[in-house]
Amino acid sequence: MPRRFFNDVDPFMPAKETDSYLNPVASALKEKENWHGYGIDISARCVAYAKKMMEIHELAERTQIERADARTLPYPDETFDLVIATEVLEHLPNALEGLKEVTRILKRGTHAILALPVRLPLLEHLSIFSAPEEVRRAYTNANLSIEQFETWESGGDFIDTFAVCRKL
Repeated sequence: MPRRFFNDVDPFMPAKETDSYLNPVASALKEKENWHGYGIDISARCVAYAKKMMEIHELAERTQIERADARTLPYPDETFDLVIATEVLEHLPNALEGLKEVTRILKRGTHAILALPVRLPLLEHLSIFSAPEEVRRAYTNANLSIEQFETWESGGDFIDTFAVCRKL
């Protein structure tokens, strides 16, 4: 099922039929030429890779990617109109810390697009959610209002969750 938000920006599908899969930020930037993207990763190697991908997709001039920790984001309070954090926060020892940072950097009334897996105990997942309701509670505890919440079951016990939340 296609997921389209914010004036038909689809952050999870290619911007054009000829594009290969882009990460959500790159996909949105391809569609919205007046937008600028900011990204972080704790790994210098991943930052270098992301910068290279932005160059390949001709988005380097409109993006700033830096090394940082998602638990202490290097941006002032209420900086961004939109935050996209998909399949990221489960890599933190406490996903709620990262969610609270998302809330802190969002402007009041603006949105976050979030995805978190449920019952996916991979070695690199430090926060493991046992049910979609637990994910919903985490969003609420981070002072986010859930506007849309979907689950996707891929077989077995694994469930992926997808949410659009608004900062209260």
